Amino acid sequence: MRAGNNLQARFWRYAYPVDDEVGGALPSGTVIYDSVEGRVQANTPIPAFAMQGLATNKVMTGEFYPGTLDIREFDQCEVVSPPNHPYYGEKFRIDTIQKPNYHPGDPRGFLILTLVRSTKHSNEYQ
Repeated sequence: MRAGNNLQARFWRYAYPVDDEVGGALPSGTVIYDSVEGRVQANTPIPAFAMQGLATNKVMTGEFYPGTLDIREFDQCEVVSPPNHPYYGEKFRIDTIQKPNYHPGDPRGFLILTLVRSTKHSNEYQ
């Protein structure tokens, strides 16, 4: 693993096939990349979302190597290693992709991804 990286991730691409005869469609997920090294860090939450209490988005920034991966918006990133990582087993939706200006053959290339995890808060009345 490169210096500074602290996790391995699996990237999923979901497709929604046509409806079946009973009117429902189930998403079909395919693993497109496995054991991709990188790191993820949390961004500062937006206070307006937290004050509403209905739904907040955890916005994360991730750097993944190499920079030649064909990752698209709305793919999902799952942290698969190490098992003691705080985000182990969690999936994040990819919101934006930023590619650096390195040549594709340059080993310094990496991807900067904005990852979003949606969490809902319940308001239970007592």
